[in-house]
Amino acid sequence: MPLADYQPERVKIDYKGRPLAEVRGLNLEDISVLVRSHLTELQVLYARFQNTALDTEALIQIISEAPGIAARVIALASDEPEGVAAARKFSLPLQVKMLAEIVRLTFEDVGGPKAFVALVGQLAGVHLLPDGEPATIQ
Repeated sequence: MPLADYQPERVKIDYKGRPLAEVRGLNLEDISVLVRSHLTELQVLYARFQNTALDTEALIQIISEAPGIAARVIALASDEPEGVAAARKFSLPLQVKMLAEIVRLTFEDVGGPKAFVALVGQLAGVHLLPDGEPATIQ
């Protein structure tokens, strides 16, 4: 298959029985946007959740601790990067539903989020948390 023919898998998200959006897994460009925009918060979330499965409870905690990241992830995965403000308005259950699909689509091919973070760290030659520096979300 030629590269130009590639289309990422998408999942339709319904709200109250009507189509709301289609989400896909995050790509490298999306991750770059997230890192540039939210590096400190991502470091904190990584430290906090590195030994935790990204289940519904973890997604709820991430949304409550870093709503800006959650909304940006939803907007990017919906191919509407300007839709962050709209995504912030979605109800908690709707955000969790969307994030669960985005996480699945993003990481299923590499063995999960931990394997992905390890791979990115190896490729970048960086540590996600500076040695000896405590991280907090402001």
